[in-house]
Order: sequence, then structure tokens, then C-alpha cells
Amino acid sequence: MALVTEWVGLISVIGQFNISLIVLLVHFLVLRYARYRQRITLELQVVSPSLPIEQLAPIACARLGQQ
Repeated sequence: MALVTEWVGLISVIGQFNISLIVLLVHFLVLRYARYRQRITLELQVVSPSLPIEQLAPIACARLGQQ
């Protein structure tokens, strides 16, 4: 009986260890995905050309006039 109890305890510890590893894996995958999304956003901001103020003023006036 003691041997069965030991095995059940060992299986329980291994199960908790596996759950901890899965939680850590999910945590790092979420962090990696968040950093990937942030990098994509930053790259898009760098790639998109900024318009000079001379071109922005008429656009802003036209949009404000539409409201």
C-alpha cells in the first residue's frame, strides 16, 4: 500500500511539474507574440512616410469642414 501511495504522490508531483512547464511555455509564447506585434507596429510606423505640413493642412481643413 505504501508503494502505491508513493507512486500516486510521484505522479501528482510530475503532473504539477508538467502543468508548471505548460504555464511557463504559454507565458513565453504570449510574450513572444506581443513583442512580434509591437515590432510589426514599429516597422509600419517607420515605413509609412510622413507628409509635410503643407500637405497636411489642406487635408485637415477639408476634414474639419466635412463635420
